[in-house]
Amino acid sequence: MTVEQVMGSAMQADPIKELEAYPVTDGACAMILAAEEKARKWCAQPVWLSGMASRLDSFYLGDRDLAETASLTLASKKAYRMAGISNPRKEIDLVELSEFYSYQELLWLEGMGSAAGEAGKMIDRESPSSGESFP
Repeated sequence: MTVEQVMGSAMQADPIKELEAYPVTDGACAMILAAEEKARKWCAQPVWLSGMASRLDSFYLGDRDLAETASLTLASKKAYRMAGISNPRKEIDLVELSEFYSYQELLWLEGMGSAAGEAGKMIDRESPSSGESFP
């Protein structure tokens, strides 16, 4: 997809164009959380969760600045503390974000402490299309 195609698509909600938003889709994911004894019994190589956190933001129009990620930042810091992570950029191998609009990836990476003010440059440099990958 080209920049021209995106910018030429219909306006969804100013300034977001239709091709900057997820299309309507269905999907699913399943995860079984179990005690260590059960996990080892059911799986040869279980994945261990060493930190997790959740926060919610208000969703009423005008109640918060949509360019701020306070809840994400607080949740990330808590999960990192639980997992003993002090430098997420160097210590996390994979980040799978769910963003519904094109601008959100930049915000989420910054809010999670993964980009240090360089999210745009990091994505340009380390996206799958650049031939490089995140550490």
